[in-house]
Amino acid sequence: MRMQEPQIQLIENHPESQGTIGSLWYILKKKWWLIPPCIVITISFAYYLTKSPGFYKATAVVRSPTASTFRIDRNSALSRLLGSQAYGSLSTEVEIIKGRELAGRVIEKLGYAKRSETPEQQWRMMILGLQARLQIERKTMTSLIEITASSMSPKEATDIANAVATEYIELYKRFKEGTWRNLIDQMDIELQTVKADLVASRKRLYDYAEREGLTTAYASLLGETQYYGVSDSPQNAINLKSNIEAMELELEVKKKSLGNANPGVVILEDKIAVSKLRLEQVKKEADESYDKQFDLTNVAAEVMFNRQLYTILMSRQQELKAQYLMQLQQPELVENAWEPLWPSKPNRRPVLLMSAFVGLIAGLGLALIIEYMDNSIHTTEDMARFTGLPVLGKIPRLGKGRKIPKGNALITYNGVKSTRKSWIMESYRQSYRAFQLKVMATFNGNGRGILPEYSEKTENNKPQGLTMLVTSSVPNEGASLVAANLAISISQIGRKVLLVDTDYRYPTQHKLLGLDARAGLADMLTGEITWDQVVSKSSIDNLSVIVSGWEGKQFDLSAVLSSNEMIDFINWAREKFDVIIFDSPPAVLASESLAISSKVSGVVLVVRANTTEKDVVLQAKETIQDSGGNIVGTVLTFAADGEKSYRNYFRK
Repeated sequence: MRMQEPQIQLIENHPESQGTIGSLWYILKKKWWLIPPCIVITISFAYYLTKSPGFYKATAVVRSPTASTFRIDRNSALSRLLGSQAYGSLSTEVEIIKGRELAGRVIEKLGYAKRSETPEQQWRMMILGLQARLQIERKTMTSLIEITASSMSPKEATDIANAVATEYIELYKRFKEGTWRNLIDQMDIELQTVKADLVASRKRLYDYAEREGLTTAYASLLGETQYYGVSDSPQNAINLKSNIEAMELELEVKKKSLGNANPGVVILEDKIAVSKLRLEQVKKEADESYDKQFDLTNVAAEVMFNRQLYTILMSRQQELKAQYLMQLQQPELVENAWEPLWPSKPNRRPVLLMSAFVGLIAGLGLALIIEYMDNSIHTTEDMARFTGLPVLGKIPRLGKGRKIPKGNALITYNGVKSTRKSWIMESYRQSYRAFQLKVMATFNGNGRGILPEYSEKTENNKPQGLTMLVTSSVPNEGASLVAANLAISISQIGRKVLLVDTDYRYPTQHKLLGLDARAGLADMLTGEITWDQVVSKSSIDNLSVIVSGWEGKQFDLSAVLSSNEMIDFINWAREKFDVIIFDSPPAVLASESLAISSKVSGVVLVVRANTTEKDVVLQAKETIQDSGGNIVGTVLTFAADGEKSYRNYFRK
């Protein structure tokens, strides 16, 4: 009765692949060794890049008087006169320090080149180069300006910063003092011109007043006394005109009452005529007086304008002088630049920290890439999840080589000392013992126990031996070694075991157990020898061996293994032995395994850790099951040695 096959779970990833975090944690645990080399490589590369000479920075600090000196009111007359020059600011001073003129002075002061001896193109390049190495910043809420110079030489950076600071102070002094002195000189010239115009206009006013006899009016126009001296002609004309109008009204009344010939009427008419003549004379005198007064007013207005302009300019001159006295304060070198002890760029510490982080990310990425590209089975969990088959054992590798071990690879327990480390061999033996016990438990649970009392019975109630096939997917997975050690382990518990080598292409069992490669299973199945003659006793108690025996024969081995003779042989062997183990070639490459798998109680599939690909294992599983074989479990070979605690335990 074949045990129920477990449900196949085609899981392509890892045991913890149900969640992203679990999958990443699984990969990190398995591929953690990739991270330290990546970190070391990235840090080494960053260290190499930052090993070249770095840039040094030196900073000098100056205090500008611009922000703390007297500020001119924007609406004042002086501000309108000075324009933008009246409004100095730290931003302006920063731009002056960055300017080409100051850069050229620094180049000449440090002896790099002379302007008169340097070609224009080269001089411009030197100016631009120096400006690129300067960083000018103002400290917030202060009048301090920081002048920072950078260079590959700490001394050169210091010299440039100090030279820029001192040249700025000299340039400030020369430029500001010259500017203010030019303004004062211009103001003096303008003041002298206005003063001359005032004197000339006053002289013209005096001359006109003397010539026209208007001294009192002249004094009044200049605001020196009250005006009374101009003729009363306008008022007299008004009075005369009123009197004439009154007399004309009286004349009309008298003419109506007395008649035109009345002497009173005639006398009144004569008075009216005389008054009109007087009115015309008064008007003429008034016009002449107004003409003189108008000319006098024009001359006086010119005097007053010149006097007011002179007063304004005098005030501006005093204000300008006061501002000049305040501007006599020069910029001050607060702090000389010190020669830096360490380069400011590149800053190696953050670069190395960032490179370590990049190495960590690169290691994780590399682990993910390798894990994604790696299609092999690594652990028993991988094998169980991917194949859906029980894992019967995990066999550690002997040593660190990738070849199948020879010599002391058998667990003989015969007192022969191993050339390998005792703790490694002991762990190796114990893993086969655990594998053997799990195989026993598996077949017992299937009704095909290894112990005679649990074995299948014939009709005469005689116990029958257990048959199993040990195979692999591809060559070099250690299937022959697993079959030999499983046979040894079972024989050491007192059970009669028959180990049959069915791989005629690469026979192995006679080499492992030290037997002669004489006639074997092929000779027996073809009738050349009897069944009793083909069985060889090994040096291990209870263990008999049948070698392959096909070497040099030309026939279809699969057909022979599928024949009735093979069935008869298996029945004969089950009567003679408790356990019959067939060692067969890889199931994916050779058909011999398929021919035998359907005739045995169960198949053990051997998988090599870190080598066998998942697709190949799945193909072998499907091939065996399709041919009627019952895979009872798998065994992982060439696995890691195990935890350090186990190694320490077996050392004792």
